[in-house]
Amino acid sequence: MNHSNHGFNILIRCDGSSKIGMGHVTRCLALANDLVSNLNSSVIFAMHSHELGVEKIKKSFPVTVKDKTEQITEVEWIIGIVKEKKVDALVLDIRHQLCANDLIEIKQRTDVVISSIDDPEDKRLVCDLVFYPPIVQVKEMNWQGFKGRLFTGWNYVSIAKEFVFSQGRNKSGCYKIMVSMGSTDPLNMTASVIEALTFLNANFHAYIIIGKGNKNLFRIKSDLCKVKFSYTLVEDPPFMIDYMLASNFAVISFGHTAYELAAVGVHTLILSLTDDHNRSAFVFEEFDLGISLGVFEKASLNQIVEGLKDLISLPSNDSKRIHFEPSIGKEIINHINNEKGLHRSPGPNT
Repeated sequence: MNHSNHGFNILIRCDGSSKIGMGHVTRCLALANDLVSNLNSSVIFAMHSHELGVEKIKKSFPVTVKDKTEQITEVEWIIGIVKEKKVDALVLDIRHQLCANDLIEIKQRTDVVISSIDDPEDKRLVCDLVFYPPIVQVKEMNWQGFKGRLFTGWNYVSIAKEFVFSQGRNKSGCYKIMVSMGSTDPLNMTASVIEALTFLNANFHAYIIIGKGNKNLFRIKSDLCKVKFSYTLVEDPPFMIDYMLASNFAVISFGHTAYELAAVGVHTLILSLTDDHNRSAFVFEEFDLGISLGVFEKASLNQIVEGLKDLISLPSNDSKRIHFEPSIGKEIINHINNEKGLHRSPGPNT
């Protein structure tokens, strides 16, 4: 990485695994592609040695991996990368790895600009920039002492360009339902949704999407052998958008997929893994983008069935569509320019 060939050098710190899911990786990939394609920047990732996340990132970007056996702190590891790669901005999309004092040390020992994405932790208070989707939790956080810049709204969700610029759904053929409960689905919500679908008195075809980190495949295949409805089992599809555009509505676990579906205009029935996810899902009901059934472990089978019936009985199965203008990369580059006074060209497509 050098400044002669690129506008700025950006280091993105994120992880993806069967335990934490792949949402952080997905949105950071979208951000990285925007930074490179539209903002003339160079991007490198720093990740822990979780095979699922590292494998996905390595297909598109260089990755520095911190092995579990390395005797080095998170702070020293990051500072080493920042200095070696001449990094201008550090973007964080991680939990429980760094605290506010760690970021203060990084800023004292380097001149790197620090941003954090959707961060509920106190380390956000010492960041230069923080970005959030349109969630109610932002107003409830304690921002005392924060001197950086806060951005929140639909445009501060990193969405891949194929969703941003899609032409909308393909409405041809029979009624189709997409089921996607995340890359890993640790609670096997997919099995409950499959059972609920058996109670629908309607003619439909279901796309059952199984992520690469899903460990429930044998159980799911066994359940599907018993159903009478038409379905396609899709394992780790390279282009999720194809199934989104072909579907009338989707049943999902709340996460990054919810924002992608909002971008292409597909109504959603949302189940959440946690109370925090459930609160973040409220905005989808507020904008008439879908129905939230709350936390999965508190939802009954009957509630899922009734939610499915509500969506399938709508006179028009078109939801509203959010027109995203992803702006995280642009704000990071603008801040570097203003902070460092370097004013390198952001490229012709800004």
